[in-house]
Amino acid sequence: MLKVPMSSDLYFIKFVARDSIQRTFVVFAAIANKQKNTIERFDTLVSHSNELININSDYTYKDVVNRIQKFTFEGNHVQSATLTLVNSFKNSFSSESYLVEMMYYLEYENSEKLNELLRQNLSKVLGKSDYLINTIFHSIERDELDASSVKEEAIDRSKDNKEFTDGLIPTGSLVANFTYVLSPVTGTRVDELRIGDRIMVKFSPDTEVANNVINLLSLKDDGGIIRPVPATIIEIKKTPTEVESIIKITDGVFGRYSEKETTVKVKLAGFETLATTIKRKPDSEIVEERHPRKPFHIGLNTIGIAAIIGLLIVAWIVAYILFL
Repeated sequence: MLKVPMSSDLYFIKFVARDSIQRTFVVFAAIANKQKNTIERFDTLVSHSNELININSDYTYKDVVNRIQKFTFEGNHVQSATLTLVNSFKNSFSSESYLVEMMYYLEYENSEKLNELLRQNLSKVLGKSDYLINTIFHSIERDELDASSVKEEAIDRSKDNKEFTDGLIPTGSLVANFTYVLSPVTGTRVDELRIGDRIMVKFSPDTEVANNVINLLSLKDDGGIIRPVPATIIEIKKTPTEVESIIKITDGVFGRYSEKETTVKVKLAGFETLATTIKRKPDSEIVEERHPRKPFHIGLNTIGIAAIIGLLIVAWIVAYILFL
């Protein structure tokens, strides 16, 4: 097997997989950096619609991502399976041995072995079905990452603010600007966030609406520090230079933010809930509210009964000895 010389350090990988019996279809796209032995970005989606995998060899990375976003926006996907598959790939891409193996297959153009490697993730998440996988990969230049060849797949970016939020935020809700809680080491890149992701956010008291949110949720502690709060992404709009998100805190509290640094990493919420961030009373106040315990008291009646029982036991012992 000959090593194929590449002029670029980047590979574009895309695959479609299908299990016609289970009616499960998967699309995947990634950018691999062989020099750094990392996956710079990736996206994937699981759907029961075979339209998802109508992707030809001309599709660029951006074309595949646009198609994924289109199906996500339309609700034409299996959300739980998609999130689990995303996490499976994230774990694999953090494994040095997995990446070394992948880079080797890419460098020597071993598509069969690459198929088997990617199939492992599908099997872990979707079960051991007989998935037919078609993988295409090739080297690309960095300035090709945002190129598109399929105009009809691109999501319309000309929507105004009203159309972006239309139907997502109930009338009368509080909508405040927020900022992400960053996690440079273990966080998720902003441009990799998806609808349904739970993230940690902060509100700054620089507007009346933001102050209303802070006061309503009791996010400010006694020292004046504003606590971060978990939120769920309900809509996200991505461009090469900007990522705009709408988040939901409660049924009546929402947030909106546009991040221009699309590679910053955001802290995921994990097991955090709104209840863990709501302000609680200090322990001193809680102690003061407790009812005092009644002092322990032994009355005369209690002593009398005990004495009678003791005398009866002594009398029984004496009588027993006398009859021996």
